[in-house]
Amino acid sequence: MDRRNEAFIAMLSSVAQGESENKSEAIKWSIKRRFQKGLPLCPTWALLGYTTDDNGDMIIVENEAAIARFIYENFLDGMSVKDIAEELTRRKIPTVKGNDHWYEGTIYSMLHNERYCGDVIMQKTYTPDCLTHRSVKNRGQERKYIMRDYHPAIISRTQWDAVQSIIGSGRKRRKRKKTSAATDCMVTDQKRSPQRICHH
Repeated sequence: MDRRNEAFIAMLSSVAQGESENKSEAIKWSIKRRFQKGLPLCPTWALLGYTTDDNGDMIIVENEAAIARFIYENFLDGMSVKDIAEELTRRKIPTVKGNDHWYEGTIYSMLHNERYCGDVIMQKTYTPDCLTHRSVKNRGQERKYIMRDYHPAIISRTQWDAVQSIIGSGRKRRKRKKTSAATDCMVTDQKRSPQRICHH
């Protein structure tokens, strides 16, 4: 009886695993089809400076956008990532998750995030194993898709390119503090340009 039970359980497990794999592949296929059609998934719950309207379009939250501009402008002005994080913490400015403490990794993540200049890169991560559901960084294993000028930009493309150039060069930032208020620059409403999709 034990052997029969073990064989029966093994058969059920095999069937369940097969169904799980089929569902996972179906979900992956539907998501890829969305990306190919230029329909990205853009959650904003953890993205400082943006929210979504009733139509699901990304819109700017100005009081949060001022923080993003502060980070970019001070980094371009020579302030180190560590000093920027310490300055925001000193001013008791909350993070997007409501935390009082800013970390260097958070600042780097914002400086690397293409959404601040209006672009969206799709499939930056993928799930190689449907059983563990663990997402890993896409380093060329899957195709990436880029939407240019998909939503209103908080940072100009000139600023974005300059920041990426500095980060890519590994240039050291000078140690200093900046205590002036963030620049009050408003982002005017932008009409979306024709969506262009690029394959990586």
